[in-house]
Amino acid sequence: MFDDFNSLAETAADYAHRRDLVDRCKTLFIPLANVRLGRDLESAANEALVSFDTSATPAPFDLPADFGKIRSIVYGSKHALVARDEQTFYTLPQQGSNPLIYNIQDGKLRVRPTVAGTYNLDYFQVPTLDEANPVNDVLLRHPQLYLYAVLIELNVWVQDPEQRANALEFYNSEVKITNRAESRARMNAPQAIGL
Repeated sequence: MFDDFNSLAETAADYAHRRDLVDRCKTLFIPLANVRLGRDLESAANEALVSFDTSATPAPFDLPADFGKIRSIVYGSKHALVARDEQTFYTLPQQGSNPLIYNIQDGKLRVRPTVAGTYNLDYFQVPTLDEANPVNDVLLRHPQLYLYAVLIELNVWVQDPEQRANALEFYNSEVKITNRAESRARMNAPQAIGL
């Protein structure tokens, strides 16, 4: 079993019967897998929370460097904002009593109306797995997802559409099961048998 950066690279190369690609797994396929997981995985293992205080940092806010996708944005302690497209976003006045909507453009989080206070951004981060950070929570909790994500990228690179499709099918299935289980855990719902 693999439990760190190096053993993941070796295992992925073994699965693909391409031991010559261990180094390429480390330099290219695992970094691409990190991005894929940050975009797709909705787990406590890759969840992060950051606060923006408009008195210290005016809106729009720069998104964190490891931002994958948003889970929620809350103004103060209880006022959740709703995502809106760019056209709708600019129809609301810039000033008001409570922020209502948000939009992400060019790596910046914009809110309307802009109101002074604290905004809490709950997001799913792009995990970091590399030589300097050989282990992370996503790898420890969801090793199969990392393996499938690396195999997708490896098979794109070697131009093997059949194996890429297989890896993608396993990956998508595992992401769906994992995200569903994580969502149920958040709501303290009992786990269903036969996900």
